[in-house]
Amino acid sequence: MKIESAIKKIEKALDVEIHPNGPVGYIFYCDGYVGSFRKSHCGDALGFHVRCENDHSDAMVDYFAGSFYDNCSQMIHAIRPPGPKFSAGTLVRGKTNKRATRLGIAERVGLVTTVSKWGSYEILWADTGNTDSYSYERDLEEV
Repeated sequence: MKIESAIKKIEKALDVEIHPNGPVGYIFYCDGYVGSFRKSHCGDALGFHVRCENDHSDAMVDYFAGSFYDNCSQMIHAIRPPGPKFSAGTLVRGKTNKRATRLGIAERVGLVTTVSKWGSYEILWADTGNTDSYSYERDLEEV
């Protein structure tokens, strides 16, 4: 992704202002995090990094603060995770893929009762009447 496109995408998604940091680096502050990335010699954005504002690297003890991400979208989602796919009260069915079959939810129908902040669901299954926690939203589809 070109550097101009990355800057526009980050500014739009996080509503922040990006500042130059050195000759080829860029930095921004958002929700208690510091995000940074740099420009390659051919004009691409790379080296996406996120750390907490009060956390700093210390080379003397081999401590490197934060995490690196492969692309701009992963960095944005690390700072502000996307919302859950299903809301409470949604009727869902397990897809027929390998993981859903292995976990025993393929073709089962249930009602989402609770949604956590990180996308874990409490599902009341219609066939057993039991409530189970489930976190793979890609294995569920809305009925």
